[in-house]
Amino acid sequence: MFPLKDRLTTSASAARSAGRPQDAFKALLLGGSALCGVALLSLGDGADAANILPTQAAVDLAVTGSGSLATKVLSGGVVTPGTVTYTSTGATAAVTLTSAPRTIIDWTTFEVGTGNTLTFNFSASTDIVVNRVPTTVPINIDTGGLVQGKVGGSQGGNIWFLSDAGVFIKGSVTAAGVLATNNISVLDLSLLQTSLPALKTQLSALSGLIDLSGTVTASGAEVDPTTGNIVLSGTLDTSFSGAADLETVGTISQSGGGILAASLKGSSAGGASLTGTNVFATLDGFTNTGVGNVSITDTPIVALNSVGVVDGTAATISSAAITGTSVGGATLTGATNGAATLTRANQVASLGAFTNGGAGSLSFSDAISSGLTVSTAINA
Repeated sequence: MFPLKDRLTTSASAARSAGRPQDAFKALLLGGSALCGVALLSLGDGADAANILPTQAAVDLAVTGSGSLATKVLSGGVVTPGTVTYTSTGATAAVTLTSAPRTIIDWTTFEVGTGNTLTFNFSASTDIVVNRVPTTVPINIDTGGLVQGKVGGSQGGNIWFLSDAGVFIKGSVTAAGVLATNNISVLDLSLLQTSLPALKTQLSALSGLIDLSGTVTASGAEVDPTTGNIVLSGTLDTSFSGAADLETVGTISQSGGGILAASLKGSSAGGASLTGTNVFATLDGFTNTGVGNVSITDTPIVALNSVGVVDGTAATISSAAITGTSVGGATLTGATNGAATLTRANQVASLGAFTNGGAGSLSFSDAISSGLTVSTAINA
């Protein structure tokens, strides 16, 4: 774990109570995600139930008015205090960020209630706002709540959520990128300066991380505060220009909805089950380092191209057709409605049922010299 940084430590009790036919695939995906989100208690009390928005010390964005918020940005290679302005109607609030590529906002509480909207106005679509809360304070976007990023009135910018008490997206977040993690231990300087691939590796260490890029609409997603488990119950839509990366030291589960992305990758340490209405073109590797299985379902009628390794105690891949997969683990099972070509450096001890329900052939090679056990029928 990385050293704790200099940050707000206000406790929750001290805070205010608060290439494909894409459209057809989206319709299929959204049709399966009516139930999105997970049960979570709201921070708001009865008096504030009408409007719930984030707070920073004495500033409550649910109170009509305007003013400034404290921030941290990078200036001359040094973490420097700054401010940004906001306006609020009570039900909706807009925060106008400066031209800094990355901005940290340390909130006292972060909840967006039902019917409430928080907008971040960015200077550029590549800019990032890091929303962070004190230890033991969760981040909640309630059902019917919306957090959105805008650049010149169009969807854009990158919205990050950091909370060691968990990130719970029951409503919606729209932006060019969305990141959620239960890791708050990364230093301010790293958050503002470290290259994005290295920074995301730091944030996913001993934690859970949901990283979405493209044209993103996210709902029904949770990062558990204790285990880092990722629980998906709604739609993670990055469009076919985007990518989804799910990294956790726990488990990944999907109880509804689906993932729409050009590519998917991830890792777990207790198993991953992504068997919803998922639609993606490329599987960019998905591994499980502990006990547990990896199950991935891709629903469209074209082939799934796997360019990385799928590795777990057992791996199950279901798609219309599969090409290029490299698989490791004790057992591989799968199903297609077309061809399956698994002829890379596969290392599988046992080949379970692998069936093809349509035209096309099944091809499989195993690189382990000790031999392959075929435990059930293979049907082409």
